[in-house]
Formats: sequence, C-alpha cells, structure tokens
Amino acid sequence: QIRIDDIRHLLGRLALKPFRAAVQAAVIEGAERLNEEAANALLKTLEEPSRSTRFLLTTSRLSQCLPTVVSRCQLIHCEPLPAEAVQRVLIEREDCEPEAARAVARLCGGSLARAVDLAGRWAPYGRLIERLAHGPASSWLEQPLPESREEVTQLLDGLMAWLRDVAVAAAADPALAVHAA
Repeated sequence: QIRIDDIRHLLGRLALKPFRAAVQAAVIEGAERLNEEAANALLKTLEEPSRSTRFLLTTSRLSQCLPTVVSRCQLIHCEPLPAEAVQRVLIEREDCEPEAARAVARLCGGSLARAVDLAGRWAPYGRLIERLAHGPASSWLEQPLPESREEVTQLLDGLMAWLRDVAVAAAADPALAVHAA
C-alpha cells in the first residue's frame, strides 16, 4: 500500500521549486495501491498542481483506483507489450534463460514490470507449471506454494494464461489439447 505518510513526504518534496529544470515530475507507480487516506491527501494537489509540477500515476488496475483520483487525471491507455518484445528484454537486459523468458513473457500479460518480477522468482513457479503441464496432478502437489498474496495472484494469473493456451489449442486441434492437458 501507498500510505498517507508517503504522499505527505512526496508533496513536501514537490513544494520545493526545481533547481535547474522548468518542471518537476512525480511518478506514482501502482496508483491502485494508494490507500484512501493517501488518495485523499493527493486530491487537492491533483486538482491544482503548481506550474512547475506534473504527476504521472500508473496502474494496470484502473477499477481499483479511487474514483475521485481517476476523475482528476487525464487517462492515457497503453497497450500491453507483445510477448516477443518482453522476451527479448528479459534475455538482453535481465540475463534470463531463453526458455524461462519465453514462458514468463507469455504469463505476464504484456507488463514488463510484472515480467521482470516474475523472472526473478521463476524457478519455483516454472517447476510447478512444468509439473502441471507434463506430469500427473499428484506430482505438482509436492511443490511448495507461494505464501504472499501477490505471489499467489501471479501464480494464478500464470495458470489462467496456461489454461487459456490449452483452450485455444483445443479449439484449433483437439488432439493437441489432449496432449497439452
């Protein structure tokens, strides 16, 4: 969560004039994580920012953002990155193994930040998903499951992507889907 103290600290920094630049920018990544108090503390400044201040709030979950914050922002919708581009970045910049990069790129939903995060923790997920894909159901139960809410969400997102791929394969070629499942 982004708490009110974080926003107060940010607003205190933004109250200072920029040293050399004409404007200063504040980036709030994951705006859906603003708790209600933090969002309310930000509202007045979003309504009437100083001439030298710009805000950029990012989110992949617009519906989870406080509506009063969203109403004070200009929305710019960005398309997810193609899996090939994510895979290339993971291999070239993150030194990810090509096979893991390919799998993570398919599971991240076009989000490079999610891909980098998942790639950093790929080993246990990769083994679990491989067991789901290639072994009997009892074999994957031996794999320890993630403990944090975020890790569980990422694993479930990955499994949903895998199930979607199986469904697409089944629609295209029923024999292939039986092999994949």
